[in-house]
Amino acid sequence: MNIRKSILTLAAFSAFCAAPVHAQWASIKGKFKTDAAPAPAAELTCNKDPATCCAKKLVDQSLVVSKDLEVANVFVYARSKVAKIDPSLEKDLKPLTLDNKDCVFMPHAAILWNKQKLVLKNSDNVGHNTNYGSATQGFNVLIAPNESVEKSLANGENLPQNVGCNIHPWMTAKLLVRDNPYFAVTAEDGTFTIKNVPAGEEIEYVFWHEKTGYLGGLKFTGGESDAKGRFKLKAAADMDLGTITIPASKIK
Repeated sequence: MNIRKSILTLAAFSAFCAAPVHAQWASIKGKFKTDAAPAPAAELTCNKDPATCCAKKLVDQSLVVSKDLEVANVFVYARSKVAKIDPSLEKDLKPLTLDNKDCVFMPHAAILWNKQKLVLKNSDNVGHNTNYGSATQGFNVLIAPNESVEKSLANGENLPQNVGCNIHPWMTAKLLVRDNPYFAVTAEDGTFTIKNVPAGEEIEYVFWHEKTGYLGGLKFTGGESDAKGRFKLKAAADMDLGTITIPASKIK
């Protein structure tokens, strides 16, 4: 009898160990393309500090599309309140650096979690200022050549805000501050990944681009964004939204 009980106990333990373990966190990825090539980016007028700023051709970066029609700088972010945040995302959290390099902001589009520090860097040999145009926590700071300034931004914003340099007025960028880490900006190949989303929690996300604002009516695997670019997802496991096509008419 004892042997029989031991066998049954061992079988039950083996079954428990073999049961699937449901992940706490999931990732969401996708890729943005457009359906037609846009007009070539307009050349910007460079009329200040020419030795540093005008050595290279400067072009408008408000719409960056690859030769394969992949769309960069699309903002994808959780719009609704997120109940559960993976604590590992805060470990060894690195600052976000916004560089003034060759009289261009790099990156042109960025998102900051309000737990991160924002480093305003000047890699040029001329002075710059960084003017962040938020109504609630805006700033305008001078940055000496080859120096940097650190800022903290406490409040999450609903939309990306303008960044500019008054010394070199052609310099522009977009910065979004959020109160959670569930966001991404598409790379040059149009791809994005949002990591460690709480599995099973329904979250409302939004698509946004500088050229058009909210990207409504975009179909993806499993859904479609509404007129304000919003959609809800409950990621039970890793999700691939597939290729999301932005009609060229929306971003021309």
